[in-house]
Amino acid sequence: MEVREVMRSNAGSIRVNDTVLEATREMKRHNISVVPVYDGADLIGMITDWDVAVGCVAEGRQPEDCLVRDYMEPDPVCIGPEEDVEHALKLMGVYNVRRLWVVEDGRTIGLVAIGDVAMRGLEASAYCQGAYC
Repeated sequence: MEVREVMRSNAGSIRVNDTVLEATREMKRHNISVVPVYDGADLIGMITDWDVAVGCVAEGRQPEDCLVRDYMEPDPVCIGPEEDVEHALKLMGVYNVRRLWVVEDGRTIGLVAIGDVAMRGLEASAYCQGAYC
């Protein structure tokens, strides 16, 4: 199974010099917990709801006063859409991450998370029943 079959294609985006408040609004707009961070056209990191909660808010700072560049996770791990899901899982293990940005022709086209892969595996399973599938 290819990564493109399990990836989410609408991940929003934020710029490195935007505020953390703007990042959270982008998360809300797209109903996601992570947003890719760009410097111009270059994907340079990501910021998660955890980064916002623990890095900014728990330190007593206001999200409108915090910049994404100070709380983002740099150097995101990427994968191509044609790669096998098994390869994606190996990358997640090697780099100890739960998410990979899907990049095609130098452009970010989506996100694949370990939960997406797990759900797809459940859907394909003979044991898939009830509310979870």
